[in-house]
Amino acid sequence: MFIPINQVTDWRDLQNKVCQLFNEMAYEAETAKTVDLAGRGSKEIDVYVKDPLASHNQIYLIECKHWESNVPQEVVHGFKFVMESAGANTGFIVSKNGFQSGAREAARFTNIQLVTFEELQHLYGNEWFRKQKAKLAPCLDKLKAIHAMHFEQFNPATIHNNMKFNTKESYARLCYFQLWISNLILDICGRFPENYLGPEPVQLANNPSDPLWNSSENWFEIPSVREYFSLLHSAAQRCIAEFDEFAADANKCFELLTDQEQEEWFSRSLILLREELPVRVLKEKITSDKYQQLLDLLA
Repeated sequence: MFIPINQVTDWRDLQNKVCQLFNEMAYEAETAKTVDLAGRGSKEIDVYVKDPLASHNQIYLIECKHWESNVPQEVVHGFKFVMESAGANTGFIVSKNGFQSGAREAARFTNIQLVTFEELQHLYGNEWFRKQKAKLAPCLDKLKAIHAMHFEQFNPATIHNNMKFNTKESYARLCYFQLWISNLILDICGRFPENYLGPEPVQLANNPSDPLWNSSENWFEIPSVREYFSLLHSAAQRCIAEFDEFAADANKCFELLTDQEQEEWFSRSLILLREELPVRVLKEKITSDKYQQLLDLLA
């Protein structure tokens, strides 16, 4: 997720990237917001940030300076007045290159922090990483629930749950979702990336958006940690939505069957359950090596 300062084009781009950083962490952030200054007029703030989860009003004001020169102390004095008049809790002055010694002295013992854009990213990097993983958590729970209901190999209930996917087309579609959901669970629970710095690019054995992607020769590479989380979140949401739609359509088709046809489908699932149950029980009764030997005999 780390963006070097040489990839920031101008002052507006710096504002937008700082704003993006806080929005990605579930803060409420906006650029160019005008705030009232306690009866002393108003002031446009480069980036205005509010913490919606704070138990009391928590406001950050951020001034961005995309200057070639170091920021002088006059900027700190002016920003200190704005902070006091706006009732903000914390302030940041984000600089492209750094600060003069007088500016750092002026900021001592205040609630204003002087940081470069790169320092700001390091300051919030771990929090950003934790919150990106937290955004994926509900998707992971839903994917695991679908997997347990429909694809868990040694759960007999999956045979009954999949009873309505009894046509050739729906079974093929079910297998497609099995591969996609399994891949997504592995991607979300995988070792990489280890933190907000990567390693980058992030390498996966599959394409989170396309379960049919051929991974026989190369890893699927995602350029940055930020893009990794964005891609996985969107892919997981799309997969869940498409599976829910697929399951709903299968249920509607089943409901349109006659009572006799429904009974036949149910009977076939019971037969399959009786055929597979000894295998499931056997797996629990013998060693894994012995079980593998039996599987090899069937190959």
